[in-house]
Amino acid sequence: MKLSQKQTNYQKNIDIVIGHSLGGYYTMSLKKLEIFKIVINPCIDPLVINLDLNKKINLRGLNRQLTFGMFAKSDELFDFYDCFKDNFSAEFYGVLNYTRIPGTHRPDKNSLELGLIKAFEYFTKIHNSIDLS
Repeated sequence: MKLSQKQTNYQKNIDIVIGHSLGGYYTMSLKKLEIFKIVINPCIDPLVINLDLNKKINLRGLNRQLTFGMFAKSDELFDFYDCFKDNFSAEFYGVLNYTRIPGTHRPDKNSLELGLIKAFEYFTKIHNSIDLS
């Protein structure tokens, strides 16, 4: 089996990707649309940390709807909450695809739990609304 075929088979089994900080940037940049994505304090613009990756995030349509952002209230590195809200927000049945969580750039277990509860509440609302096949 060729490597590309193995990767394709592997990708078929992925239901959710979670990325934090710069990993959130890469998660938001994924080309595969039909997976849920959770980004935690994502670095939406790597130039803020002097990193030119020459790649713009483009969340539209289904990709936007399947992405949930969690943003710490006291992030000491960067805060892209307003950028995400203004450019990538989506709503299903009154539930938004982003939230604020307590804590700093490296959220603790309780903060993550609060954010993940909101994320899964959002994903539950849209699960039956979107055909991912």
